[in-house]
Amino acid sequence: MSNVDNNARLDALKNDRKFINKCLIHYFWGDTACFTFEMMMAPGMIEMLIKAGEDLYPGDQAKQVELIQNHNVFYNTQPNMTIVPGTVMGMEIERAKGNDIPNDVIQAIKAALAGSFAGIGDSIVQGIVVPTLLSIGMGISANGSGLGPIFVWLAFFGIFWPVAYYLFKLGLNVGADGASALLEGELKDRFVNAITILGCIVVGAVTASTVNPQFAGSLQ
Repeated sequence: MSNVDNNARLDALKNDRKFINKCLIHYFWGDTACFTFEMMMAPGMIEMLIKAGEDLYPGDQAKQVELIQNHNVFYNTQPNMTIVPGTVMGMEIERAKGNDIPNDVIQAIKAALAGSFAGIGDSIVQGIVVPTLLSIGMGISANGSGLGPIFVWLAFFGIFWPVAYYLFKLGLNVGADGASALLEGELKDRFVNAITILGCIVVGAVTASTVNPQFAGSLQ
């Protein structure tokens, strides 16, 4: 295969739905499978790259092994902030095309983005979305119904799989510069503020409709 054809094949991966879904499934499958203080979510990154190795370096086992060894290092962020592995995959695709992108640069960008997006992801996912969904689920199951937990799981994956897909594809196509621009722009602050307000409204409404405090005596 000529360099032109190979580069076109690699560029096509950035918009290949099957490739993106494969990367995401294996990333999520491995990110907490072997969760340790030494490696944290590195198994997810490694599992993703193992499955993508043949796409990046078809038939070249030495290059595939090198790809995995380069990422056998500590990595941690909020799992749903898939713009980080997406950006990493985008840089690895460019490297597979023969562009001069040293591994040290990829690791530095990965670490910088992981730390930045971890704070955003934790505040939105664990601080707002999960409590909101749990509040609604508890309201549904207030009378002993089993539909509450089912709602929480379905709603969570219904929300975050499209988000994960979009962020991963965004990272693939815009790379580190685009991810950094997102962090520095006003859009991030506006989005976080909007989600925070929405979360407060929903949690407050559910709390008011389900909590019925009982007092021993009337207030004087």
